[in-house]
Amino acid sequence: MPLSSPPASPARVAELPLLGGADVRFHDMGSGPAVLLLHGSGPGTTAWRAWAPLATALASGGRRVVAPDLVGFGGSRAAAPPPYGRAAWTAQALALADHLGLERISVVGHSLGGAIALAVACARPEAVEAVVAIASLGARMALPAGLDALWASTPGRAQARALLELLHHRGAEITEDAVDARLEAMLEPGPREVYPALFPPPRDRRLDDVTLAPSELAAVAAPVLLVHGDDDRVVPLREGALALLAALPGARLHVFGRCGHAVPAERGAELERLVSRFLEDHV
Repeated sequence: MPLSSPPASPARVAELPLLGGADVRFHDMGSGPAVLLLHGSGPGTTAWRAWAPLATALASGGRRVVAPDLVGFGGSRAAAPPPYGRAAWTAQALALADHLGLERISVVGHSLGGAIALAVACARPEAVEAVVAIASLGARMALPAGLDALWASTPGRAQARALLELLHHRGAEITEDAVDARLEAMLEPGPREVYPALFPPPRDRRLDDVTLAPSELAAVAAPVLLVHGDDDRVVPLREGALALLAALPGARLHVFGRCGHAVPAERGAELERLVSRFLEDHV
């Protein structure tokens, strides 16, 4: 979740047969082995805001990068009303891969997107070559206070600053420009109207919805790289990555010190190298 708005990227829209029909906005860059990037949650989140640096680096390194807005975020809209949730977002990822003719993919997800990446690997093991789950949900846990605050966040300048402070490690400098950029994203009319329906209270139900059962995690056949910050207050390290590490048969873990939940923003260059090396080793 970058501290400032990245340059705009051309996007495409596909109509996919889910939730009664959905228009899905996605970015499609580069050529080579396909990588699907799935963003996290929080008001104002879009694929390009979440992934611009990593998407650009992977595409420049000889990969085809597809980064969709999950339905309910950014420019992706469902024709029918909710339910939103794990089933819909997993179906969206698989339907988009089918629409683009991607028979083999690697999946990289952040936070909520990490849980969906694992769900995609569980649903279609023959298609998924590798998974990178960053600050990822997916393991059973009680609702962390930080995640509850993230999902409950509403537009406003004070709220935008509080959100950035929550996402980054304690002591991180939050500039006024960063607050302005986050507030602008939170105030975009379409996503602002839809967002309350994505994570309604009681929010522990949504957390339960995106949690994978132990049998599902054990069935993930692809190699998995878990990446986490040691100061993550949204998905704490112990309940998040350490629990997933114990449950996933082919997982390894990299922990960044002095890093919060916003790993792609706080450790962008290091994350790019880490993900690139992992994909080179396994794809």
